[in-house]
Amino acid sequence: MEKALSESIRSLTAEIEDLETEIGRIKTQQDSEKPRKVDILPGLPPKANEKLFEDFDIENGILKIYKGNGGDVVIPDTVIRIGERAFKNCSSLVSITIPDSVKSIGEDAFSCTKWLENYPDDFVIINEILIKYKGNAKYVTIPDSVTNIGKNTFWSCSSLKSITIPKDCQIEEGAFDSNIKVNRRQ
Repeated sequence: MEKALSESIRSLTAEIEDLETEIGRIKTQQDSEKPRKVDILPGLPPKANEKLFEDFDIENGILKIYKGNGGDVVIPDTVIRIGERAFKNCSSLVSITIPDSVKSIGEDAFSCTKWLENYPDDFVIINEILIKYKGNAKYVTIPDSVTNIGKNTFWSCSSLKSITIPKDCQIEEGAFDSNIKVNRRQ
């Protein structure tokens, strides 16, 4: 009797292990078929994060257009580029949180926004990218922290005569008006 009971326990244990393996395979298959959700703001319920995505048209990591109502905006950390004119004319954009994942910003991405209008410094720098100069000096030296100067950054700066930029700074075509002298630091 004891031998039969021991044999039954081994058989049941083997069946349980087989079932656990099968359940794990099915669960893995189901998980891989589900679209992955990115937790934009940790701690928020999934529905809240889905709502955040509704305000953005994002394709292959490029934020093409912002469709929200403005206010305080948090760009998802899945964005690597903010496209041309993505926030243009969003007059109610008050503040924006841009993740470190953003490495490129298209021309006029924030033009005609309260956020850009109220930006406190002459140099509007996001993640080492200079996207706008708002000052009116004749001679300007770009901070060493800037690694890229975006298109139209110095467009319509009528008083500006000369700019000194960091040695290894990248310049997008159309960053300057043709009348501006550009010098690189050595």
